[in-house]
Amino acid sequence: MSVLRMTNRVVVVGLGHVGLPLAAVCAQSGYHVVGVDTDIRKVEAINGGDIISSEPGLEELVSQMVQRGRLRAVSDPPAGDVFVIAVPTPICSKKRADLTHLWNAADSILHRLNAGALVIVESTVPVGTTERFGQWIDRKRPELAGTYLLAHCPERCLPGNALTELRANRRIVGGTSQASSAAASQFYEAALGVASNATDARTAEMVKLAENSSRDVQIAFANELSDLCAVSEVDPGGVISLANLHPRVDILNPGIGVGGHCVPVDPWFLANAEPHSARLIRAARKTNDARPAKVASAILNALEQMDKAGRPKVACLGLSFKPNVSDLRESPAVEVVRRLAQSGLRVLVADPHVETLPEDLNAAGVELASALTAIEAADIVVVLVKHDKYRVFESTIGEREHLDFVDLLRAPQSA
Repeated sequence: MSVLRMTNRVVVVGLGHVGLPLAAVCAQSGYHVVGVDTDIRKVEAINGGDIISSEPGLEELVSQMVQRGRLRAVSDPPAGDVFVIAVPTPICSKKRADLTHLWNAADSILHRLNAGALVIVESTVPVGTTERFGQWIDRKRPELAGTYLLAHCPERCLPGNALTELRANRRIVGGTSQASSAAASQFYEAALGVASNATDARTAEMVKLAENSSRDVQIAFANELSDLCAVSEVDPGGVISLANLHPRVDILNPGIGVGGHCVPVDPWFLANAEPHSARLIRAARKTNDARPAKVASAILNALEQMDKAGRPKVACLGLSFKPNVSDLRESPAVEVVRRLAQSGLRVLVADPHVETLPEDLNAAGVELASALTAIEAADIVVVLVKHDKYRVFESTIGEREHLDFVDLLRAPQSA
């Protein structure tokens, strides 16, 4: 099989934040793409040229590809020449990788595979998982052993900029054989127009975990440094900006925690696989996981100093895990709001990208309002996520009692 032929059928299993943009871009490159998802509502929306996502530019591209007959969605995988697995791999309550979706995906394509097919696992996984994926298929269909190609190529696109990054970011391709690496590299060059670096599957798996663990450790250092500055009664922003004047120092800005589907999750794959060797990674995870509690405590301290009578009202601006997206996965802002509501405050939340609150926040009495309504009603305004759309409210916020990242980090934190 030549993976460069546009007659090849590409099957993308998992149509979430990674899979659907990938499927649409592959279709735009000329491939005939079938997307697979167990969510019937999502399948029907895509086939109608619609999407359940706020990814910029994606709805228009999906609609075009569906109309041209290059993209369709189904709930059960068909036969294909290239299979890309892009299902979630979250952590369970014990902070271990939950690979349920991955093994379900393997089961779904098991009887759709033929000799010569290329299978690519894009889902982020613990080291050694791609090999286990192949061994599982070989046990179930021994007649296929050695006849298909298997590689791991971790996704590298950021929510909110997925279409651009899919076409621009270099890929790390790790095959279970040299032939698998070469075939996967050719596929990404043809489908996405991106260069790649070929390696083995275990190295590719470790690269993705190393990337996100490195970011987590750097964020944890910035957050811990801000705590030390608070104790010493110095401004963390000033310390960091002056320290970064050194040519070999690049400290990040501290924040309210770490969110999203990668950085708060992937380091645990290493920390729990090798607990005696991953002490720094584990410590960074605990530091960043504790951050929302510290921020909530700082807000409560500020309210105590204001000595507000009755039930104080807090306006929290921003709920997503980072600016300018609607994604609430692992959002530290959600945890801050949850803790404030549990403390008995009246909490109003505004986020221009979020239409509905998580169920537990609704149950806790949190109110979703416009930014202006929340600001005008509140005793104190807290900027948790700096969406670009909030810039028009800067003067209004400045007239009220308010806290932003820097104010929160300056305050002594008791949590």
